[in-house]
Amino acid sequence: MEGLRIPCLARPNYLNPNLARSNGQESDPEALLLVWLINRPSEVKAFDQALHHLSSDDFRYGDTAIIFDITMGILDSMGAFSADATSALPNNAVYPQLLERCAQGNNTSMANVINMLVAAANQSVTSPAVITSWIDMILQRGCWDRMQEIARYLLNVSACPLNFKFTDVVAKAVVSLNETAQRCVLQCDSSQNLVDICMRCLQDIEERAINNEPQRGLLTGFNELDQKLNGLHAGKLYILAARPAVGKTAFALNVIENIASSHAITKPILFFSLEMSNEEIGFRTLSTMMRASTGDIEYCRLSSEQKQQGYERLHNLEYSSFNKDGSRNICRVLVDDNGGLSPNLLATKVRHIADEYGGVALIVIDYLQLMINDSMNFGGNRNLELANISRQLKLMAKEYSCPVLAQSQLNRQIENRDNQAPMLSDLRDSGAIEQDADAVMFLSKPKEHKDGEQEEIEGRLLNLAKNRSGPVGTINLNFRGAWTLFTESSADRKGAYLLSKYASKAK
Repeated sequence: MEGLRIPCLARPNYLNPNLARSNGQESDPEALLLVWLINRPSEVKAFDQALHHLSSDDFRYGDTAIIFDITMGILDSMGAFSADATSALPNNAVYPQLLERCAQGNNTSMANVINMLVAAANQSVTSPAVITSWIDMILQRGCWDRMQEIARYLLNVSACPLNFKFTDVVAKAVVSLNETAQRCVLQCDSSQNLVDICMRCLQDIEERAINNEPQRGLLTGFNELDQKLNGLHAGKLYILAARPAVGKTAFALNVIENIASSHAITKPILFFSLEMSNEEIGFRTLSTMMRASTGDIEYCRLSSEQKQQGYERLHNLEYSSFNKDGSRNICRVLVDDNGGLSPNLLATKVRHIADEYGGVALIVIDYLQLMINDSMNFGGNRNLELANISRQLKLMAKEYSCPVLAQSQLNRQIENRDNQAPMLSDLRDSGAIEQDADAVMFLSKPKEHKDGEQEEIEGRLLNLAKNRSGPVGTINLNFRGAWTLFTESSADRKGAYLLSKYASKAK
């Protein structure tokens, strides 16, 4: 078989002076993965399957490939991948063994690479999603590099065909392409043992029962909704849809504030506002916190109690974080008002923030129809464009292990029906939104409410029309438009109790 394989080309070294550092070499996934492997052996057990799918043949640089093989050998000898591996493994044990191997081989250049990687360790912030992305990038890039080698071989052979036998060339190409394809399939293999999955579920149930925390997801602060959804779950896509001027942005902001101020999270919530500016979001948030209209805030018609209440609630959105530079206050909510948001740009922004903060608690997008697609050509078919966007959001929820709450508009045709209660088919421009979503909520005005009428407190209906994980139904809410504030019309305040329980645990 070896004679039928297209030979691999010689690989450059990571510290090759002829490679420009401006090409992003200092943030290369091979280097980042090695930094983590060398400095955090206590964490590698969770990535056992993914790491053993990886091969030094997938690495682009010759020296990083050798360091990877040596490091994996050291980790195996330490028992880092054994069934009884614990987090008690010393994080400083791999580095000296690597240097010892280099000294035995009199390989000073390899030692220089290792020292450089270890020196960069303090700059590395890792999360499971980030580590998985490094492994995927190395595997994918390795497959493409191999494809380029095959293409170069075929081009060189075709330039002087008389020197080669056609059937031999085809045989070599087929063998090499099949090997590359198998690597690709191996990369995509995410199958897991069903018994292990069920055991993890049982363990999670038992832990929540012991801690008296029956609800698993992030609590929205609206009790009836939390009981039906069991909170907002990691890896799931939630859709909040409404016609304009009903209050979907206000409701989303209320949910964000409730989750952030509950102290149930230590990672930021990302709010991407494609319709409103940061300042508009700021005024709306202050209006809700101070229980004052935006007009009163803009003209400083505020009582001392309102101001104090606003400052206290704003401070409640922050938490303290400690790093090598000391402590700093970090806001639990980050707002981005970039209007030209595409799935790729969104993924880049989320990846950067997840890398900096160690993950993401919740992603909120206002709203789907204002997102644009990347360079993919859908022939002007908006349904296909939105189908691609909703699918990317679902994949993002899984990749970063956080819920995604995306707002959506409803079709205008709903206003021409006698019964104006929203239905799943009313989701604007795409039926794929309904398919991708794990839960769909419709916010609407009651039938007896007439357009143009303004009351201090108006009724709103929140219809949970789709819920993969529980019951559906309609929830009655009150909406005070001047304060952009939603409250439950029910007298049951268990949701507020659960939120306060989170806060008391955090203190």
